[in-house]
Amino acid sequence: EFEPEVSPVGSRHILLGMRKLQEALSDSHGKEARAREEWGHRLNLPHIRAPLPQWI
Repeated sequence: EFEPEVSPVGSRHILLGMRKLQEALSDSHGKEARAREEWGHRLNLPHIRAPLPQWI
């Protein structure tokens, strides 16, 4: 079980950092999906909805 040295509870900086990382991850997933769709159109591939590691 993971035991962090610093609990995020009560630490505003850690909570803000966690929120920014989550937003960046979500944004990255959206950009990846759009890029895969665009390349699929360019290469005339069937529409692929599976995450990248599953369809390569």
